[in-house]
Amino acid sequence: MTVIPAQTPTLEPARRAMVELRGTRMGEERIASRMSADERQLTAGCLFSGVGGLASGLDSAGFAVRWASDNDAYAAAAFRHRLPNTRFIEKDVRELSASADQLAGVGR
Repeated sequence: MTVIPAQTPTLEPARRAMVELRGTRMGEERIASRMSADERQLTAGCLFSGVGGLASGLDSAGFAVRWASDNDAYAAAAFRHRLPNTRFIEKDVRELSASADQLAGVGR
């Protein structure tokens, strides 16, 4: 039988810190109050997007998928049907240019 001394430190401070870092429960209000709505939403761009499986998953997870690209015409048609509000660039990835194709920054 193991006896735990009464002075054993708890993990409560570490748990609170982790919860605050994740932006859930206790720390959510403090973190959220310092960020605008645009800063809170994660964004993504999809290369080799195919019919949009990853983009759909990201969208369902709360990401804003800003753009997607693929050079297959059938995949492009399916993607545009599944995610009509996402900008789709139908060209070879080797021909993409962040400035010429106006690819919006992604991240936070």
